[in-house]
Amino acid sequence: MIKRSLVIFLCFPAFCLFVVDATPFERSFSGICERVLDGDTIIVSGRRIRLKGIDAPESDQKSYDGFMIGLWSTKYLREMIEGKVVEVRWRTRGRYNRFIADIYYQNRNINHLMVREGMAMYYSFSKDTKLKAYQYEAQLLKKGIYGTFGFDRPSYFRRKKAASKSGLL
Repeated sequence: MIKRSLVIFLCFPAFCLFVVDATPFERSFSGICERVLDGDTIIVSGRRIRLKGIDAPESDQKSYDGFMIGLWSTKYLREMIEGKVVEVRWRTRGRYNRFIADIYYQNRNINHLMVREGMAMYYSFSKDTKLKAYQYEAQLLKKGIYGTFGFDRPSYFRRKKAASKSGLL
């Protein structure tokens, strides 16, 4: 009886995590994309949105051969959705209280499109396996940022930039 109670006691929290993770708590709203801040952050109806599962080059980031890949990414997203009505599907808020969301415009997943066209990278912690496949495809076809001589991952670029500002580099 004690073993049985112990098993139930120890397994119940894991079961709850599984059930909570499996339930779709996704919420959505629609609004006008007022502004594109960079290749993975936008403002919709006054709310700051971070595109889920992707990491785009920073606005001031260049490729090794000098192309402004951060501006390419921002411009591409801006031309696609700025000033247009988009649907924001989100599950959680992230760092800086931003909505972490998939963005849809005309029933197309913009997050997927950014990676597929080589304007952003698959974020390594993402569970969306399609993004990884789209990135591989973009790399093979040398689309967008992959058509350059090379570049730092955006996360590494941010760390390097922060280190140089603090005098560590």
